[in-house]
Amino acid sequence: MCPLCNICSSWNYSSICITYKAGLLFDNGGTVFFSVFMSLWAVTFLEYWKRTCSALSHRWDCHDFQDIEERPRPEFTAMAPMTMRNPVTGAEEPYFPEKKRFNRTVTGCMVIIIMVAVVLMFLIAIILYRTILSVIIYKSATADSFFSSSVSKNYTPFAMEKFLQMFECLESLYRKYRLSRTLP
Repeated sequence: MCPLCNICSSWNYSSICITYKAGLLFDNGGTVFFSVFMSLWAVTFLEYWKRTCSALSHRWDCHDFQDIEERPRPEFTAMAPMTMRNPVTGAEEPYFPEKKRFNRTVTGCMVIIIMVAVVLMFLIAIILYRTILSVIIYKSATADSFFSSSVSKNYTPFAMEKFLQMFECLESLYRKYRLSRTLP
């Protein structure tokens, strides 16, 4: 193969055969047939299992069996602001009003979105760092001169320092959050 740059040497196409063959293990025409087979097998197995369950419940005469009523979790009962009478059973049960339930759901979703955004920001920062570093390496004459230059000696500790500062900041935020959750 032809080199991508003037300083790179050419290489034989056979040197990437192992990687190519390993890629064919997972990415080939047989994966389509395998996925169709798995879909059909899953549907068939599910229908067979339903039929077996129905036959066993008829044989054991428990087709009218109802599950035992599950009591609300103690955490839910303790956190519920009010109780209401269940119109079906007539028992008093813990109840969350729609507005409070909506507020809790929105808060949970926002926390998840913020965490995903933080992960994406880290991902973009790593990509930018690697891109900038590869541009600096490419502009230098050779890799040996880059690693002996002052550029690598200045950028790598700087990036590690910023990463450690960010880690310490997140650790202190977590510590404050943990203390606020444990103190009365």
